[in-house]
Amino acid sequence: MRIRAILSAVGAVLAAAALAVAPLSASHAADTWGQTGVSLPGYYQMAVDAVHDHVFISEGGDGTFHNIGYSGANDILVTDFSGNTVATITGQTGVMGIALSPDGSTLYAALSTIHEVTAISTATLQQTAVYPLDYGITPYMVAVQSGKLWVSYYTGSADDAGAIGDFDLSAPTVPAPALETQAAMGGWGAAPIIAADPADTGNVLVAIDPYTDTPEAATYDTAADPVTVRAARSALTLPDGSAGCQYAQDLVVIPGGAQFAPACDNDVNAVGRYSTANLSHQGSYASGLNSDSVAFASKTGLVAVGDKTAGNNIDVYVPGGIAKLGGRSTPGSGYVVARGLGLTPDGSKLFAVTNDNGVSTLYTMDEPAINPSALSLTAPASALPGQFALLSGKLGADNDTAVANAAITITRTGPGGTETLTATTNASGFFGRDDVPTISGTYTYTARYAGSPSIAPAVATAHLTVKKVPPLSISVTPKTATYPAVMHVSIHLGTTDSDRTVSVYAKPAGASKLTLLKTGTVNSAGNLTLSYAAAHTTTFSVRFTGDFSYAPRTVTAGASVAAAVSTKISGYYAGERIAAVTYHLYHHTAQLSAAVAVAPNKHGECVKLEVQEFSKGQWRASHVTGCAKLGTKSTAGARLALSGDALGAHYRLRADYLHGTDLTNLSAESAWQYFIVEK
Repeated sequence: MRIRAILSAVGAVLAAAALAVAPLSASHAADTWGQTGVSLPGYYQMAVDAVHDHVFISEGGDGTFHNIGYSGANDILVTDFSGNTVATITGQTGVMGIALSPDGSTLYAALSTIHEVTAISTATLQQTAVYPLDYGITPYMVAVQSGKLWVSYYTGSADDAGAIGDFDLSAPTVPAPALETQAAMGGWGAAPIIAADPADTGNVLVAIDPYTDTPEAATYDTAADPVTVRAARSALTLPDGSAGCQYAQDLVVIPGGAQFAPACDNDVNAVGRYSTANLSHQGSYASGLNSDSVAFASKTGLVAVGDKTAGNNIDVYVPGGIAKLGGRSTPGSGYVVARGLGLTPDGSKLFAVTNDNGVSTLYTMDEPAINPSALSLTAPASALPGQFALLSGKLGADNDTAVANAAITITRTGPGGTETLTATTNASGFFGRDDVPTISGTYTYTARYAGSPSIAPAVATAHLTVKKVPPLSISVTPKTATYPAVMHVSIHLGTTDSDRTVSVYAKPAGASKLTLLKTGTVNSAGNLTLSYAAAHTTTFSVRFTGDFSYAPRTVTAGASVAAAVSTKISGYYAGERIAAVTYHLYHHTAQLSAAVAVAPNKHGECVKLEVQEFSKGQWRASHVTGCAKLGTKSTAGARLALSGDALGAHYRLRADYLHGTDLTNLSAESAWQYFIVEK
């Protein structure tokens, strides 16, 4: 798809030369705009002449309805479909509405300032006739139907009312023919917007009020003389009774004359279709809130509607229906102006006039019925020989609208030759396919979508490097230690291509991220060692980032750190050493006090005291206290009451730390404290 801008209102006249525009990417056949500059004092209406491949541009006013009689615009610009200026038709003082005859041989132009309509040959681009109006009658828009030239005009009366009259095109032009007023077509509050059947088969003319919040429309039978009313003037409504149009900006009659479509700058998110027989609502073309332009391809029925929203503001609809083909984005921050769209009869070219900060620009798009497409393809950055590599992507059209059940061909080139893979998009436009390359090297994958009658072809590429597994290991000693612990970490990196650098990380239990311990180069034997003071159970990892031949790799090893638990007892009166063990001596009337400390700080965790008695040649469980919560300083205390029943017995006591929610250190016990109860 190719789009080219062919005129813009920028202060000075620029050379009319098309600029080549590079595609956005190989995988995105997007709307592509080019531009040549042609200075315009204003824009009012366009007419597309497919017989001579010309676009006629009326330079009247500033594109609004409020500049009737604007005298500063006196020319009609003519360009070809490639953006070159063909001619400037001068002498068209105050030119406003323009219209082509059904056979394309004549262009008619309403000259608001000098109160006449001119006829211009589309073959010679020369004025051939003048149709004068009385002084004070200001022509506004023109249309050709049933052998007559229809003119909407301001009457010049005190209330500045509007009406519609006609000139008989079969009458001699010398002397100049007179305007025939039509009683059935008068009484408008202002000169109405008018449009006729472009096929000239419906004998119908449609009119609608401009720039009012409740515009009325009417249709007329142009085969009758005088004209008769088909559908009397009435406001257009939707099926629910709400307003179907406010502030009408543009109007087209659908080929054949059975329906018409106004573009209305209101809060209705659609351009409606209405019956010329009774003004009933027949359907809608969804658009933005500020619709101001609509165009029909007279031979194919392709539809384009535009609004004042900058960006994606032109919608194209399938010929003969209301199914949306897609949105077309205008360049920059420009928006489509009133009556700013045109189509060739076969729908092969779309023309759009935009306004960007006061600069009017005409753009053209080839094949607007074909949606731009966007195809993506991703592959892993690297893989190992024989490893599954997932190729995935998405096919979208019209700003990534999903394209379902589309065939995607993926060609793989690289070591071992070329291979073709296939995939099919799902309902969301996504596709996936596994590949298993077995030879080391770089592979290129090219995904292709062949296109369809309504969606452009697309191509996307991705790359995959298949690399060897680097021999990498890590070991930690000791595997388990008590706080405070010093861990010795040993790294070994085997043969690689060029990179001999590794990074070593530690992640203590409970930490949210890795801590880099060291980045260094292994020695000639492939080894690197370091020590780490570990307060908590820690996972160590070593990362090799890879090189040309070897893939990135990370390996891990863990080491556990148990909490340090200490117990001190008091309340004894003496000590006695028995077989290398020191026993604390207590009177049977005394109390044994135990103070427990745990490191690192385990505030809120549990400790218990465990008491054993030496009996029948071995230590046997005697008593276990309940759980005591460690305080803010990670300490706890307990007391044991002694009695005469324990006289002469040998006991030992220790504290058990039992972790709860704190898993950063292993549970642990203190050393045994020995005691004997005496009188």
